[in-house]
Amino acid sequence: MCFIVSNLILAVLAAALYFPVNVNTKRVGTDGVVCPYGAQPCGHKDCYRPQDGEACEKGRILPPPKCGFSEERCGSKCYHRIRETCTNGTVCGMGEAACGSRCYHKIRESCTNGTVCGMGEAACGAHCYHKIRESCTNGTVCGMSEAACGTQCYHKIRENCTNGTVCGTSEAACGARCYLKIREKCYPHGIVCENGEQPCGKSGKCYRPQFGEKCKN
Repeated sequence: MCFIVSNLILAVLAAALYFPVNVNTKRVGTDGVVCPYGAQPCGHKDCYRPQDGEACEKGRILPPPKCGFSEERCGSKCYHRIRETCTNGTVCGMGEAACGSRCYHKIRESCTNGTVCGMGEAACGAHCYHKIRESCTNGTVCGMSEAACGTQCYHKIRENCTNGTVCGTSEAACGARCYLKIREKCYPHGIVCENGEQPCGKSGKCYRPQFGEKCKN
């Protein structure tokens, strides 16, 4: 019995020496791809190193580019240091600068969180707007006479906003719908019925019990 246990221990130690555990690996990606530190998953089973000029395109690893004598590598691209610049893998002209993965002209454009806008404009989320005649609210661009209602705009004089729903001045919001307060009524679950009607469950239909109608869910 002791002989068997000793042989088992020796076998485990031999396997550990033959198959060493790589402490420099980590599990990344949603497919369980194991890549060394500094590498990124490419597809379902491969890893690539962008800092070494490799690139991943449609699940295939592209080798580092072969640059000319007067060129240098910029990520997975080549560029001329005399007339171009390299910033985090983005190649731009001498009068330009990198804005995320894009290039912009520093004299007549601006960059804000990866959004390029022209002079006189400002970034509103991923959009640009004219500060003189437009306004920005939580990434929504509206005219000066408008206000933001969620992701849409409304005219404050002739419209109203309730929980992201825009309705006319004579209307009110019932969930995501609008209804006329004079002749309609709002019920739970966003159901709108005319005066004298009752909602029929959660179907959105209405019925008139005073005329003998019945509700069948």
